[in-house]
This record gives sequence, C-alpha cells and structure tokens, in this order.
Amino acid sequence: MSYQGWPRLTKFKDVTHLFDAASEALEVGQLIHGETFTLWEAMSAIEIMDPKMDTGMDLPPEAQQGKLTADKVAEKTFTAGELIGVMDGILSRESYIIGVLKCAAVIRNEVIKANVCHEEDFSTDTLGFSLLDVEVPETDAVARLTRAEDDINIFRRKAKEKPTEAPGADLLNCPPGREIEYCDALLARIRFRKAFFSALTHLSKRDVRHAKKNLANALSQLKIIQDTTSLGEDVSDAFDPLVNRLLFTQAPPRPINEMTLTDACAQLQSMLTNLQSVCNAPSRQSLDSLLGFMDHLGLRSPGPNVLTRSLLHSISIHEGSLFGRLPIQDVIEESVRTLCDPPFFSWAEEPFKLTKKMFLERSVQPVLSYLKLYGYNRSRQRRQLNKLVYEWEKFQEEVEAMDMDLHNHARAIKSAEYEEEPFSLSSWVYFHKLNMLTSLLFLGFELDLYGAYEHLMVFWYLKYLLETQLEHAERICRARTASMVSGAKAATKKNTKSRKPQTDNGIDTLASIMESQTLVYARQLILTALFQAALALHKAGHLRKPDHDLYDEKVHYEHRFALFTRLGSPLVLPYDQFAETIGNQIDTVPALTNAAHANLQSAKQHLEKLYHVTQASPPPDSAEAERRNEVQSLVRVCLANTIAIKSLKIDTGGAVKKSGGGGGGERGRWFELKYHPTIPTLVVPK
Repeated sequence: MSYQGWPRLTKFKDVTHLFDAASEALEVGQLIHGETFTLWEAMSAIEIMDPKMDTGMDLPPEAQQGKLTADKVAEKTFTAGELIGVMDGILSRESYIIGVLKCAAVIRNEVIKANVCHEEDFSTDTLGFSLLDVEVPETDAVARLTRAEDDINIFRRKAKEKPTEAPGADLLNCPPGREIEYCDALLARIRFRKAFFSALTHLSKRDVRHAKKNLANALSQLKIIQDTTSLGEDVSDAFDPLVNRLLFTQAPPRPINEMTLTDACAQLQSMLTNLQSVCNAPSRQSLDSLLGFMDHLGLRSPGPNVLTRSLLHSISIHEGSLFGRLPIQDVIEESVRTLCDPPFFSWAEEPFKLTKKMFLERSVQPVLSYLKLYGYNRSRQRRQLNKLVYEWEKFQEEVEAMDMDLHNHARAIKSAEYEEEPFSLSSWVYFHKLNMLTSLLFLGFELDLYGAYEHLMVFWYLKYLLETQLEHAERICRARTASMVSGAKAATKKNTKSRKPQTDNGIDTLASIMESQTLVYARQLILTALFQAALALHKAGHLRKPDHDLYDEKVHYEHRFALFTRLGSPLVLPYDQFAETIGNQIDTVPALTNAAHANLQSAKQHLEKLYHVTQASPPPDSAEAERRNEVQSLVRVCLANTIAIKSLKIDTGGAVKKSGGGGGGERGRWFELKYHPTIPTLVVPK
C-alpha cells in the first residue's frame, strides 16, 4: 500500500498475517512490544480506518452527501418548521445540552474556575474554535435574542389581527392559518435560550436571586418546547456529527454521542431543577446543613452534571469564605459548638483562647477539602474520599493532642471547678471521619463496584461502621446532656454567667442530634438485616466464593478494606473475625431470615415514629424536607426487603430453594438499588 502524503519511494508491506501467526504462540497475558512502544503510546494510539477516530481517513460518500458547507449556510432558506427542527436539533446534539456559543463560553469558564472536573467530565480545550466569549459581549448577546423575539412578536401580532395579510408570513414560511402556532413555538425557543443564558451569567456572578427567576422562566419555556416538538422538521444537512474531526489534528477526536430530543429535554429539565436547588444553597447557614444539602444533591437521579457541581462549588466557597460572607473559621466554630459544645470555647484564659485559635486555623483546609469533594463526579468522589479520610486521620491525631493540652490546662487553672469533659474537638473530627468512611462503602453500591459474593463482607463491615457511628453519637448526646445539667446547676447555685445558660436552642440542638442518631440506628438495623439475608443465601449455596484456583478470600478481604488498616480509629476488623462469623454453624438459614425480618420491622418502626415526629413540626424548610424524603426512602427499603425475605422459599431442611442459580434482578443479581440511592434491596426470583 502507499499513501500520497508520504514520499513516492516509501513502500508498505501488509504483515497482518505474520502478526496473526506469531500471536498464536503467545501464552495468555504475554505481550511483545518495542522499547519505544510503552503503555503510554498504546493508550494514545487510535484505531485506523475508524471514521470517528482516524482524522486522516476519507469519509465514505454517504457520510459527506447532503451536508451544508459554510458558504452555503448563508444562502439556505429555512421554513418555520425547519427552523424549529434546527433549534431542537441543537438541544439534542451539543455537548452538555447547550445550544449557543455564548452559553458554551460561560459554562466553560465556570467549569474551569471551579476546578472540579476531569477529562471524563469535560473537555476545556476549544482547539482554536471561537466561543465568542470576547468578541460578543453578554449584553450584546441578550440584545440580539431580544431583537429576534421582537421580530417574531410583530409577525404574531399582525397574523392575529389579519391572518391573510400578515406581513412576513411568506418569510416565516409556515402552513397557512398556523402562523400563530409556529410563532409561539419559535418564541419559546428564543425565550428559553435568553433565560438560560441570563441565568448562567447571573450564577457566574453569584447573583442567585435573579438566577432563580431566569431558571424558572427557562423551565416554563422548556415545557412549551416539549409540547411543540412535533412542529419541527428534520434538517439532516444542518448537522454533521463527524465535523469535530476537522478540529482534532494532533489528537484522537472525541466521538459525538447523539441523543434523542426527548432525552435532551429530560436532561435539560433535570439540570435546570438542580440549578434551582443550587440557588437555595446560600440559605444553608451552617456547615452541617450545607454538607447534608451537597450529599442529597449528589444522590439525585439523574445526578448533577459538571456545570451544576461547578457552580455549587463556586457559589459555596468564594474568597475563602462560605457564600462569600461567612468566614470559614466562624462556620467551623459554630459546627463544633452545635455538635459537642466544648466548655473551653467560653473560657477567657489565654491557654484556652490560644488552643481554640490553633484548632480553627488548622481546621480550615480539611473542611475546604471536604466541601470541594462534592464538586467531583461520583466516581471521582470515591477516589478523593480515600485521600480525604487519610487527611482527616492526621488531622484527628493533631486535634487529640490539642484536647490533651486543654485537659492539662483545665486541671491546672480550673482545678476547683473542673469536671472531666470528653475530648470535644477530636469527637467533632471523628464524627465527620466516620461519615466519610460509611459514604466510601455506600458509594461502592451506587457505582456497582461489588461482586455478588462481596456483598456479604461489605454488609458486615458497614454494619460495624454504623454501630461505631451510633456509639459515638450516643457519647456525644450523653456529654451534651451532662453539659446542659451542669450549666443549669452552675447558673442556679452561683448565679454566674461564666458559661452561657442553656436555652431552648440547646434543647432543640440536642433533639436534632437525637433525630440523626435515630436515622443512623435505622440504617444499622437495615444493614444488619441485609447481612443476615446475604449470609442465609451464602449458607444455601447462592452467594458463593469465586471459583478459580488463584482466589484467596483473605487477600480479597484485606484488599477491599485496605484503607482501614492505615487508620488509628475505628479499630480494624480482621479477616479471621469475618471468617468466624460466616462460618458459625449455630446460625441456621431459618434463624437468619427470621432475625433479618425482625431487624427490618424494628427499623421500620423507628423510621415511622421519626417521620410522625417531623410531620408534627412546623412546615419544613429544604433541609427538613430532605430528611423526610430520606426517611420515606428507608421505609420503602424496609418494606421491599421484608417482602423479599418472606418470599424466600425454605425447604424442609432449612435451606433456600434454588431457582435458576441466581437472583431475580438484572444479570441474576440478588441485590439491587431500587428504592434508595445507596442501600440495596434483596431481589428474589419469582
């Protein structure tokens, strides 16, 4: 073969048959490569003769026919239906559901500024293609959309007054008598684009009040767009999914994945709804409330895209403060006071003030890293959590030393009135670290990382983590209650204000902590039930170990929970303890299924009681609404798992009858996410 771009004397020889013959002599896993062809070159290579990837390949005639060239676009006359088709086509074809260059420019700038995206999320390289972010000012772009809207309004008004004499009806080029219908469809698309662009510009300036107004307008126009998609006509020559081959000359191009118009509108609606939620983030005045909001936003389905996550991060953290107005150190102090209420925060002696200052300064970076975590996609979140947990482990070690210094100072300075206090600062750090550890394992379910048999060990370890989390929450509640009693006694006996007397706010805070504790307890009961159900399936021969010679369960276990071995707390559960638990002959299949059923019933009762308590409270804010939704989801998980466990067929020998060798879910799975984003449900074959 030869190629016209190479020197005429260059000749190529087809050696495919030689390579095929040589490969037959290689064992599985063997590889022969030249010294200059490393893994990097292999990953950077492209598959030749692939129309989407090989930019040097001529496209087949059918892929080139009927496409408008740049010089012919200006001469093309579109009907009203074709204009609608083009506008709708833009919705369904452009990356991240954007339709105009100015929107693309704003989105690109915000994603770059937030710095939470990776190559699988977003390509920031424009490859020299202008997005008009400099050439066309924002005001000019809005003015042009407004002029187009005014022109169509003129057509519409005239058509309504005198349908047969409407000036410009021939220019609109639509079926006679349907001018108003087509005008309304075009107006909806222009108004949507203007509202969306205005919302993006306001969000980029952290003007959430005006952004919310424009987002609501965009959603209302999107509804009209969805109702009028049937008016659009296909303009096949207006779009070319292979045009990006012309931009990528030094690297393999990214293929354009075309989506349907229905999917595009659904994704737009989801994004706009999530952006409305982002506008509500500044109402979260506390660190714990903001973390809860970010977590719930990430658990939505479909999840927030890279633009939503980037804007959330940029709005939440601005110039080293929360929402640009709340100093991070003040937010951290309020969070520590709310959870642990350390007494020394109110003491005036210099050693206590100095330690408090050191703690707050040291806390800033770990907390900022924690907040930034939610800007990443879910896969990256899990990867970042591995690093973040270790960062907070070191942070906890330093804070424990601070707590010890505080105890020593308290004994020396306040020996007469000092009562032994818990390690308040390190308790606060440990509380958040435990949340990270449970989130890390729960994310594995969401990302579908666990094999069938692996569910058994993950359920078991999560059960332990939630028990640890519950014990820690109970210690905090006991300490807060003792602090409230001590403060009340001191205020009554000494009539002093050395410590602020407890008010209704303190009682409300304790009640909120106890509600969170109930949620943790319910999750712990559910995970215990899931482990018992999985163990019953394992004993019945369903959840089996991988069947190959090289499999070592201990290596598997230690690899899955390797992160925990590097932590000082909580204590690591060794493999031998897991093996002893699942090998216990006393736990029969009927006993396990009965125990699982009882745990699910207990969890459901606690959740329903918690739901009724919250129902009796005043109308919920967004944070309380999220908690109620979480409670309802957990109740559905309890009900579904209860029904599934009851439907397990137990034979006379106490074993689960086999039916097809697998579960009733997709690909024969026994556990699937159906009613909760991260907690699985047992799926039994029918």
